[in-house]
Amino acid sequence: GDFHWDGMRSNTELISQNPTAEYGKVLAININTGAAHILSMGHRNMQGIVLDPQHGLIVAEHGPRGGDELNLVREGANYGWPYETYGTTYERLRIPSATSFGRHDNYEAPLLSWVPSVGISAITRIQGFHEAWDGDLLAGSLIGQSLFRIRFQGDHVVYAEPIRVGARIRDVHQHTDGRLVLLT
Repeated sequence: GDFHWDGMRSNTELISQNPTAEYGKVLAININTGAAHILSMGHRNMQGIVLDPQHGLIVAEHGPRGGDELNLVREGANYGWPYETYGTTYERLRIPSATSFGRHDNYEAPLLSWVPSVGISAITRIQGFHEAWDGDLLAGSLIGQSLFRIRFQGDHVVYAEPIRVGARIRDVHQHTDGRLVLLT
């Protein structure tokens, strides 16, 4: 995350846009050598990550008030935070450093954005739970107290079905036997 170095709650550098800082970035780390490099930047507060065999690396991240995002991570891409977001400040105002209001015109756009925010959390890919769900993503939410079953058609998200649970979902996991486990 960017540790609130975003121009909204601090008057410091917009660290997620600094290409030499690791905050607000997705890092690729070679586990054999420990060498790392920045894969993508412009992220606010990532909560979930999944490597999907069809689409690649996908992250779920908190937006401010509105603008939680599901992002397909592309090497070298900039996702725009805090210059572009579908969210607002918690007082429902424009993000102070935003170059656009409620748009993603100049930076990598999310696959999906939740407005209002649902407090997106962990994310996993479903396989072997039920044939109707195979290949879908399942994301938890804190504020929404729901799961979201996310369906792709090709490279596009076609829906995010809310499944009300009634508790804050911090983590979602699928065991090897197909069972789903939720951490509330």
